[in-house]
Amino acid sequence: MSSRKRSAVWALFAEDPTTKVAKCNKCGRRYNKPATETLRYHLLHAHCINVPKEVSSTRKKSGGDRRDREEDEDADLLSEQEVRQQNARDAAGQAQDGLGDGQGQGQDGRGDGQPQRRHPEAPSPSSSFEGPMDKCLSSALGYSRGGVRDKKATDALCYMIAHDDLPLRTPEKDGFQTFSKALQPLWKPPTEPTVTKRLEEKYDSLRESFGRRIASTDHLSLTVDVWCHEETMRSYLGLTVHFREGTGIVDVETGIKCMPEKKTSENLRAAMRELCDEWHIEKEKVRAVVSDGGANIKAAVRDEFGSDRHIACAAHLLSSVGQAAIGLDVSKPPSEQERADILIIPENEEEAEQLLEDVPEDADSEDNGGAAVLSLRPLLMKVKRIVRFFRTSDVASRMLIDFQVQAGKKEHEALKLIQEVRTRWNSCYYMLERFLLLADPVSRILLQLQRERGATKRKPPNLIPGDQLEILTEVRDLLKPLEEATLLVCKGNAVTLSDVIPMVYGLKKSIGAFLPTHPVTYNLQQKTLAEVNKRFSGIEYLRPYAAATMLDPRYKKHVFECPRAVAAIRRHLCGRVAEKVAAAGQAIEQQREARQDNGAASHSNSGIWAAVDDTLLRNCGGNADQELSDTPAQLQAYLNNPVVSRRGNPNPLETWCGMKAGLEHVYSIAMEFLPIPATSVASERLFSHAGCVATQRRCRLSPKHLSQLTFLRSVSRDEWFKV
Repeated sequence: MSSRKRSAVWALFAEDPTTKVAKCNKCGRRYNKPATETLRYHLLHAHCINVPKEVSSTRKKSGGDRRDREEDEDADLLSEQEVRQQNARDAAGQAQDGLGDGQGQGQDGRGDGQPQRRHPEAPSPSSSFEGPMDKCLSSALGYSRGGVRDKKATDALCYMIAHDDLPLRTPEKDGFQTFSKALQPLWKPPTEPTVTKRLEEKYDSLRESFGRRIASTDHLSLTVDVWCHEETMRSYLGLTVHFREGTGIVDVETGIKCMPEKKTSENLRAAMRELCDEWHIEKEKVRAVVSDGGANIKAAVRDEFGSDRHIACAAHLLSSVGQAAIGLDVSKPPSEQERADILIIPENEEEAEQLLEDVPEDADSEDNGGAAVLSLRPLLMKVKRIVRFFRTSDVASRMLIDFQVQAGKKEHEALKLIQEVRTRWNSCYYMLERFLLLADPVSRILLQLQRERGATKRKPPNLIPGDQLEILTEVRDLLKPLEEATLLVCKGNAVTLSDVIPMVYGLKKSIGAFLPTHPVTYNLQQKTLAEVNKRFSGIEYLRPYAAATMLDPRYKKHVFECPRAVAAIRRHLCGRVAEKVAAAGQAIEQQREARQDNGAASHSNSGIWAAVDDTLLRNCGGNADQELSDTPAQLQAYLNNPVVSRRGNPNPLETWCGMKAGLEHVYSIAMEFLPIPATSVASERLFSHAGCVATQRRCRLSPKHLSQLTFLRSVSRDEWFKV
């Protein structure tokens, strides 16, 4: 006969000797024929009672009989007196464990004539498995195909693939399989067909969700653009939708449409119509369509939506101004570029420079028998050759870094020269800015390399004299307002149609106020002003621009240069307000919302905005404007109110929420024009996303899946998991 002491765990449970059901003395939880470890788990996790495990039993032989002995180390945790007190509280009739023969008996079904010992605390399952076993089973079922956890994991995986631009067969790769096995062995990652199917289902559900939001709005704005994928040489038309929700503007990247045919106005119009039909965009709700200045896409927009709804992209207009000012050929709009027009830049920088610029070496020499150069382009070519030398010479670039480190900078903070890119005029500004910042170390390094012949493979270029550095400094300062305006219009939603006329006003004032001291900068100033007047000619007479500016509480009429343009848009607004007053009758509800958010400053009081702010400050007191005697009362009251602070009210939609009481009809008209974007930057960003999706590793994506992934990539995390 073998006799083993029972674990102290059992002192906390009352066991029925007939049914072998153990009942917790603390919470009454029942276990059917439990093991000691199950009861120990219950005590630890349900009652925070840690019952230490027993030391392995000491086995001794006596007279050929084997007796198993188990040392009970719970004496420190529970004294015999505590055990007796606990047993006294147990239900009467508790029987002692039956005697066993010591062979093949477990811990929960053996006895040695001693009373059972119950422990006061621990975790528990009921009459069926409700402990660790049932948790394991539920976890395994959750990660099985179609389980709750499997669906969540697959949805998160699809989000990762869409947002991180991963191939669709990522889950099948060995690295991901190894990672998922280590993280959760119960989950089997889906295959590529399953991922494709799930992404298509997600696209349908999200498109339906966004479609309901688009259908619920009264006014929409669109941006369109054309893009050619360099890997497949396919042309695509992209469409984005913009509408107001509350005091914010929502952007929806609807997707891209493959155009296998030529980019004629008829084909562009057909592709545009297909995208609008797919998203159930009603033509009557579209207030404006923004695109570049390509003749084909302008014709497509005018044929589809009407000639009065096309808006030229302000960013493209500014880019044309900058390119013409610094002597570059104005590039074609993307919508007019054919496949043969697309410039493929070689990977080698020297070959790229030779491709972009074919100017002879002596073009930057002094003209007219030693007189200073009167053309800006040869002077810029001197800078470009120096930049190219430092970017292609390991010795020169290393010396430039070492020079800055010796001056106190850390190596990773050392600056490098920036090269001009022909298709982006402001890269010329950044090249000049960085070159002038590093002019001193660059000149010293070039002098040292010229003295040490053979230090570099290529001959170092000539230094730029001090008088020409002064010219370059003036050029940089003169181009600063144009660069500021370019950055402003590239902010996307931060710039709407109401900002364009004030921006042009400030640009002209700041460039005109510059005092050049050299013929090169004087010619640049006159050329820039002429290009601004040419590209933005008559913008004050264009109804969408004029209406948006007039209805912006920050500007009103004070940034217009032409009084006739003010009178024309005022007559139009008077007619619109009169129509709404007549339709509403005399019952005008007076609703007031005392909510006005004075946001942080959005623009500094310098550069192109200095002239704008000075003009607005002179008119901030308001004036009793009685130019038209038949002006409706609401419009007259709005115009007579002083302008609000431009820097303190960056969002005119929020400003209107605090002042619309009593101006409901003017407010409703303002909400038609103020949300219109000023640029097609959203479409440019759409194609940037499409280029990230359709990389060289994923160039076999079909146009349909490329469009879907481009849309899914733009969806935020909250919106993704909300559907």
